[in-house]
Amino acid sequence: MEGVNLFVAKGLALIAKIKREMLGLILLKLTEQLLVLGMKVKNCYCGAGEKFQHLFIMIKNCFYSLKYVVLLVLLGCSDPQQYSVSNEKSFGRSDVTATALTGEKFQYDEILMPRSILYKQGRLIISDRSGDNYLTHIVEGSNMKYQFPMGKIGYGPNEMSHVWTIESGFDPDRFWGYSIMDKIFSQYPLKDTPERHAIKQIKQQEDFFLAMGLTWSSDTSLMTYLVSGEERFMEFGIDGKRIKGYGKWEGLIPGDYSDYIIASVHQGKLSGNPTGDKFIKACIFRDRIEILDKKSENIIAVNGPINHIPEFSIVGSGTNESIAIKEDQPFGYLDAYFGEKNIFGLYSGKSHVDKEALGEGETEIFVFDIDGNIQEILTLNTPIISLSVDELNQKIYGITVDQEPGVVVFNWSQSAF
Repeated sequence: MEGVNLFVAKGLALIAKIKREMLGLILLKLTEQLLVLGMKVKNCYCGAGEKFQHLFIMIKNCFYSLKYVVLLVLLGCSDPQQYSVSNEKSFGRSDVTATALTGEKFQYDEILMPRSILYKQGRLIISDRSGDNYLTHIVEGSNMKYQFPMGKIGYGPNEMSHVWTIESGFDPDRFWGYSIMDKIFSQYPLKDTPERHAIKQIKQQEDFFLAMGLTWSSDTSLMTYLVSGEERFMEFGIDGKRIKGYGKWEGLIPGDYSDYIIASVHQGKLSGNPTGDKFIKACIFRDRIEILDKKSENIIAVNGPINHIPEFSIVGSGTNESIAIKEDQPFGYLDAYFGEKNIFGLYSGKSHVDKEALGEGETEIFVFDIDGNIQEILTLNTPIISLSVDELNQKIYGITVDQEPGVVVFNWSQSAF
């Protein structure tokens, strides 16, 4: 771990020179590069000697610190207590039953490093972070057979360097991929065509550049959240102009913290429901899901099962301040899916220390109704890092993180809800 500590020390020196608005984006880019490098080293040299095994472990540890902590994990902390505000709900494990699910795994030679998954119109859209020719791949949901690749990797017209998140959009025959490094939102066909490039692209510029976690709120607008700002949700037009902000950060945690610090504690996965009128943000560092009703402008926060605010310290000052989460603090939700009838949150509850010992991947899905009432806990026999759901046919799809990653399918019964 000496190499990791040196890496952290050098990283802190760099942080002091970077504006806080750009810090998260740069770290996310570095995270992706470290992951690809680590996997290539492992694939090329696995079994070639102890030296290369040690190199892979060191790269993986560096990646791990960046991926989940975002702003380099440091020792030291504040000591926030349990805290709640109006319009919040909470639950514990004793409030809900658990159901065990056993999955069936499918692996594809064409998909080297699967990362994200989305079920749409009977098909699975799977992102590939290997950097090998294509951004995404399409698999038939009914028989799990590979169909075709989609999305050219590159920096030219109608290309992107990677896909961070996959969004459905409102067109049943198309889907969207978002690159947080390129700040580009690209649309692709959901059917096999000779052309693999994007049909069209939305590029983030000026004020819109600081928006993250894009998801459609109408045919001409996107719901998102900002790297820096006082609003918890922000809606932009596709022309890049702000439409409306929803909710405020002030008062969500005890203490006199800036909006930027509070937002950093609550960063997470943003998703919209199929009709684009309700949205969720599943927080990474807190066991918390926020549900926005766009029409009423009401935000419901659901805390549980431990209702924990992570212990953190402040690094830097002024425009350079950022947070450092203690490495023994449990993570919250690493992914979420907003369906027609239910919200599915992929819950961790493990700390960075736990993950180093146990490995990546989560085995619990918390199921809520669309108002945030807990319905059930689903326990999985296979750890996953991303999920999507076919509510009609009652199937949950996940991306595995084992030696040969693939897609695992779980059958579940909605009648229990």
